[in-house]
Amino acid sequence: QKPDETAQLSEITEQLVTSFGLLEPFGNANPEPSLWIEDVKIVRIRRMGAEGQHLKLSLIDTTEQDDIEVLSFNAPAEWMMLEIGWRVNIQIQPILNEWRGNRTVEGKLLHIEIREN
Repeated sequence: QKPDETAQLSEITEQLVTSFGLLEPFGNANPEPSLWIEDVKIVRIRRMGAEGQHLKLSLIDTTEQDDIEVLSFNAPAEWMMLEIGWRVNIQIQPILNEWRGNRTVEGKLLHIEIREN
């Protein structure tokens, strides 16, 4: 699925994610919206799951003011080769994560493209 829009990290807010909820129900004829974000830097990599098959990346934009965590369940093997400091373009479905009373905007990682590093 191609991304619906290009966005900056600063634009991916709780309000935006909530507004996407107005488009439900999602399914084959109405896929969840996704965003394309260019030129973000990997600042943290975590592998999770019994076999390390899930991947969580912490990313920051070029202004170093805005950041986001993105998650891929059963990530493709080539994504496991990513390194801290690399600049990438990503496609995500933004989601709200609520944990211990804290709400954060995160992303479900759909695609990643490595930039020249």
